[in-house]
Amino acid sequence: MENKTYFLSIADLYFNLLITLKEDGINPKILTYKEINDYGKKLVELGRTKNLEVILSLCRDKTWSFINHYSYMLEDCNTGIKLIQDVKIEELINDNRGYLPLDILLLILDKNFKKEVIDGFRKEHRIDDRPFTRLFIRTDEKQY
Repeated sequence: MENKTYFLSIADLYFNLLITLKEDGINPKILTYKEINDYGKKLVELGRTKNLEVILSLCRDKTWSFINHYSYMLEDCNTGIKLIQDVKIEELINDNRGYLPLDILLLILDKNFKKEVIDGFRKEHRIDDRPFTRLFIRTDEKQY
């Protein structure tokens, strides 16, 4: 059986990584180019296991074009792409997943893939799921 070939752009990677994280309650303001690239590499690897050839179509010119196209909500911050205007997750899904080929969408929505992406992001950014406790110090008592 012949492998199907798909090309993914910086927009495909950035927005789908952002959606995956937001669905888990993580609201990153900056996604580094390394994080975006690593996400793409994981999609390539998962695609291979499903007999899909996923090719990342990434270059500096396409990245600049992408950021300029979405300049109302994104800006370059040297190490990554900064979200300068919050966007509802529903808008991101409607605008960035509807046109994807079904094979690619199934890779992105793969439960194990999403868990790996989210766990890796949480570990790298030291985000903990445990509820935190706050330390309250009373200031109305006399100090001795």
